[in-house]
Amino acid sequence: MLLPCGEPVEPVARGILGWVALLVVSLSNGLLASSDVVDAHSLPAGRQASLFREAYLTNLNFVILCLFDLIAKEHHMAKMTYQQQATFVIKTLKEWGLSTVNTRLDTMNKVLEKGYIPTDDPDFPIAQEALLDLSMIAFVLDQLKEFPQRELKAKLKLLVKDSPLLGPTRENSLGRDTQIELYIAAVCKNAGMQVELDEPDIIAELGGQRYSLAIKRLKSRSKFESRFKDAADQIEKWDKPGFIVLDLRQAFNPENIKVQGTDDEIDAAFRLKWQRFRDNIYSKMKEWQRGREIRGVLLVDHVIYDNRERWASKTLTYGINLSPGNQRRTKEFDEFTQVFATGLPN
Repeated sequence: MLLPCGEPVEPVARGILGWVALLVVSLSNGLLASSDVVDAHSLPAGRQASLFREAYLTNLNFVILCLFDLIAKEHHMAKMTYQQQATFVIKTLKEWGLSTVNTRLDTMNKVLEKGYIPTDDPDFPIAQEALLDLSMIAFVLDQLKEFPQRELKAKLKLLVKDSPLLGPTRENSLGRDTQIELYIAAVCKNAGMQVELDEPDIIAELGGQRYSLAIKRLKSRSKFESRFKDAADQIEKWDKPGFIVLDLRQAFNPENIKVQGTDDEIDAAFRLKWQRFRDNIYSKMKEWQRGREIRGVLLVDHVIYDNRERWASKTLTYGINLSPGNQRRTKEFDEFTQVFATGLPN
């Protein structure tokens, strides 16, 4: 078995649902704004129609421009090989004035330069880890490049830390902790949300509602309760409706074992896995978050897979509604999780 580092990366697919949702929200907000400027009912019927039509067209044009920009970016990212993706990451960080010399990214880039890597090559585990890390970082740099430079640069300085391979569960992993925070921010932005890199970890705005996102990497299954409670405490402190985002990759697949199957087969297998996980712990999660403004939990996992045509990386998510009996909270949970999923670069 060879690791094909020189073949094209899977296209950065953006779902239509997120942009339909953005269009609806944008048009709705535009029409509401137009009626707020003046008392629409005090105007002649013809002027009312003209006012609403102007607001509609203004917001529609904005969304269409966003879509054209998105298509151009998708075409660019889809053409990259894994090696080109690594080069893009190194080059972009250098342009930001950040050195990657003697970092995990530098090591990964040098390994990928070999091209095809057999499984018995000592560097094979690093190459396989690089397929996940570098694809995530490339996506982050592509999506967040318009963020305030000082704010993003401070985060990127932390991101380059860590060893090329996942370390022991007790090891400090500030680099990958920062990586997943920025990756979730990039997914939110790609889904059309307004994003701030602010406490607890991210603030994401959808449809006028601001949500606090507390993001944790779970390194050991035995730490699930403590990580959940830490995230819940963060959200409570900042007094906004929020979501707990738990990255489970290291706890459930620390050796980054490749899976095989089509997209639908992999999605179905992981959905069943997380449903069983949820069923075993759901009552406890509800108890841990009782009395807090937490809308739900997003479980996140990342895999390398072989779809019988090429190797690719994939992010999988599973949402858990913690307030199924509350209509308003359930509506917010459904809207957020559905739009969030459209921002994944799968």
